[in-house]
Amino acid sequence: MSHFSKIAVKFKDQSYLVEALQRFGFYPVVHKQPVNLYGWRGDEREEIAHIVVPRNQMCVENSRSDNHHLSS
Repeated sequence: MSHFSKIAVKFKDQSYLVEALQRFGFYPVVHKQPVNLYGWRGDEREEIAHIVVPRNQMCVENSRSDNHHLSS
């Protein structure tokens, strides 16, 4: 299942968020207008974002306890 987290925050400069994501090994795509997000099955969702980490940069691993861990 897909999970999106919604965070309400105001940035004076979005480059700080982009830089932080890059430090974790992600390469986000920045859009001038918000775009719809897609679930793990490729289905378009109602959630939107200006800064998106493409799903091909996300890797989900299963542990013995059936928890999911994200790694880049």
